[in-house]
Amino acid sequence: MSSPQQEYAALQSKVSSIKALQLALDVELRQFLHDHSMTPNDCGLWTNQFIDYLLDKNAEYRTRLTEKISRQARKLRRLISPSSFDSKMGAMLQVIVEVAVDISEVERLYEQKRGSMTAVQQSFFNDLLVTIRQSYEASVTEISALRLRFEELRPALEFLSQPEDALFRMLALGPYSTPDAIRASVGQAMDDLAALHIKREDIGRSASEVEYNVSTHWCGAGVTRSELREAAEILDDLHVQVSSQVRSQNVVLLKLQAEAATANSSPHRLQEHRDAQWSLPDLISVATDYDSLSRYRSLLEEEEIRISVHRANLRLSQGRSAQV
Repeated sequence: MSSPQQEYAALQSKVSSIKALQLALDVELRQFLHDHSMTPNDCGLWTNQFIDYLLDKNAEYRTRLTEKISRQARKLRRLISPSSFDSKMGAMLQVIVEVAVDISEVERLYEQKRGSMTAVQQSFFNDLLVTIRQSYEASVTEISALRLRFEELRPALEFLSQPEDALFRMLALGPYSTPDAIRASVGQAMDDLAALHIKREDIGRSASEVEYNVSTHWCGAGVTRSELREAAEILDDLHVQVSSQVRSQNVVLLKLQAEAATANSSPHRLQEHRDAQWSLPDLISVATDYDSLSRYRSLLEEEEIRISVHRANLRLSQGRSAQV
């Protein structure tokens, strides 16, 4: 059996554990209040303060998003138009098809004449065909990837390419929600958060009262074992209550943080383009991505030059094969 001194030390440990949990939860709460511009002293104001915070953040998000999209539209106007790029790509793909036909013709001629060629001539044709085929396949791969990326960007590019006044009208984004709708969404969670805070203060006061009463009697007339056991039971119950708040407060804060995240990222799509494959945040980099893509114009031009050289080599090889 433990001594009274040991039981008293155990009571002090229980009080310390309760206060440590209370402090941890209070720190978490105060951080949330600070992050969302809410005052910690009056929980009756929290709901209205949170609604104001959400609407302010949403207004900042919409302004920031609109400005970034408008900059992308201005940038796109300085680049080659999507239709011009599309035309260039189509011409390049047609050249690729023609080169494939030319390569097949030379391969056919080579198979016909290979038996009558010298070893030197066969080596020349083998090297030529391997080089041409490898260059051709590399070009097909590069241009196919380029075309695929352009097709992915096309819907957003077309949206940004519309007249400036029409684009501005489309980007006149309204608030993501109304104060009443936000209150209906977060009101209960905010009430729960305030109730947890008030209850936790009561738990802390009760634990302090038990500690004070026991310590006062301990230093005076002393306390009986039954009084120590009664105090321990009270503290155990208080510990259970404050421990249960860990999960409860976490659930409430997650819901409120989710609402804040929504306010800071809505609207995600334009109402008129609900079925579009791109979202509004996609538009803040689409012209920059297209600029990188349009730099491949030089690649396309280089490919045209290389293909012209291949054609010359093919014609030369055809002439040589005819002389063999």
